[in-house]
Order: sequence, then C-alpha cells, then structure tokens
Amino acid sequence: MNEATAAAGAIRTPTAPVAEELPLAALFPDCFDWERPRPVKINIHQDLIRLGYDKARVRRALDRYCCRRRYRTSVRAGAMRVDLQGQPAGAVTAQEAERACVARPPKAGPAAPATGLPPETPLPKDYCVPGRLEWTVTFTELPETCRQSGSVTITLQTGEGRVTARLPADIWRRLEHAAKDHPQWVAVLRGSLAHYRDGEIALTHPALSVTTPIPTPPAGASTPPAPVAAEPTPPVARPILRLKKKART
Repeated sequence: MNEATAAAGAIRTPTAPVAEELPLAALFPDCFDWERPRPVKINIHQDLIRLGYDKARVRRALDRYCCRRRYRTSVRAGAMRVDLQGQPAGAVTAQEAERACVARPPKAGPAAPATGLPPETPLPKDYCVPGRLEWTVTFTELPETCRQSGSVTITLQTGEGRVTARLPADIWRRLEHAAKDHPQWVAVLRGSLAHYRDGEIALTHPALSVTTPIPTPPAGASTPPAPVAAEPTPPVARPILRLKKKART
C-alpha cells in the first residue's frame, strides 16, 4: 500500500452535526411552560417556521413538548389555547380533547438512569391530603354589574377567559365606598371553580378583599415629637416659726 492509498483510507466522511434542541420555553415563555403547560394554538408550528426557525427543529421540539402526559392532560374541552405571545387563540373542542387522550407517546430517546419515580408518575391516593383549589383575580376598576335581590354579579376579562362571580350586595357596597374614598385601590377576588367552558369561568363561594394605600405625610412635614411625661416636683421644705412667751422676772 503506497502513501496515496493510505491517505485515501484515512479519509472519513464527516457526519452531520446533531441540531440542538429548540428552547421553546426560553424563546416564548408566555406560551410554553414545561411545569404548567397550556394548550397551544392550532398549527403553531407554522408561526415558528415563519419566524425563521428550522422546520425539522420546530417539529422535533413541538413533538417532545406536546406528547408529554402533563401537556395532554391540559388539553381539556373548553380550555383556552394560547399563541406565541400567550394571547387567547381559540378553545379546545371535545374532539381535540378526545384525541389528546390517545395521542402517541414521544419517540424513545436514550435511556436515562432510573432515579426513583419518573417525574410524571401519579402518586397513590394514600399520598393525598385534603385541599382546595382557588382562582384569584386582581382588578383596579369597578366593573359593570348585574344586580339581583340581595346580590351583585360581576364579570372580569382575563387572559384565560371571562370570570363571573356573584357577590353579596353589602360586600359590593363596601368596594364602592372604598373606590370612592381612595382613588388608588386594589381588589382581589378569590373563589373555587364552578365550571370553565367556551372561555367562560364561573366561580363559586367567592370572597372579595380590598387594599387601600396608607396616606403619607406631605414632603417637608415633620412628625411632632411625642409628649414627655413630666416628673413630679419634690415638695420644698419650709421653715416653721414658733413664738415663745417671754419669761417674767
């Protein structure tokens, strides 16, 4: 074998580099969340490709994100879909929710070392303790109301849908008085989920709290010193004069 043949034998065809995983959550955090996923917009891969991302990388990243059990569990009928900016982009239909339940699992990758339970393995029922799931909505403007006998129904528009709650009339009057007396107020509405469908979120057992700012003294005003208790004055000793009768001689 001559030198030319040996050199030719040493030449190897370069292998194509493996494309890095497309960091969906880092690029679009308002849309993709690995811990608390929300249903994404239909054909969202086309939006990513139009932004210039490689088609193969987009499909591979979306396949890994959307085939996880945690994501498929979030695809429920009536749930709001979001676009890349986290804005509402339609609701999940009953057929889409049914297909998500039987969606194919992600492609098998290299086996990871077994360290306890997989992150998405449901815990036994014996591990559960009683709890209560509450929705919280914050608002700073008085919404329009629908008044019934002894109650007031309000509707608040959020990114996830329209939130509706029925409050006692006296609770609502307190909020109106607070809004009238304090221009800068913040109200917090909490309640359990009654139902969520077609972008309508109804709360049951709602509670309303209002926070008003603490007034601050005007600039340059000095705080008057606290009064100091005066110490008692000790009594002054006064000489006592006594008159004696003069003895007779």
